[in-house]
Amino acid sequence: MLKPEWIPLAYQDNAAQQQPIAAAASTKPKPSRVKTLQINKKKYPAPRPSK
Repeated sequence: MLKPEWIPLAYQDNAAQQQPIAAAASTKPKPSRVKTLQINKKKYPAPRPSK
């Protein structure tokens, strides 16, 4: 692992900004799998068989 002083300051700032976002995302309730599949079907309807 790299020592902290070797990491560029910009990278440290970026990581500090991303941590709260990741923490908030992990606490959000995940939609049920069935609901996700229904949304995907609406977005990408099954191709109709060609006659």
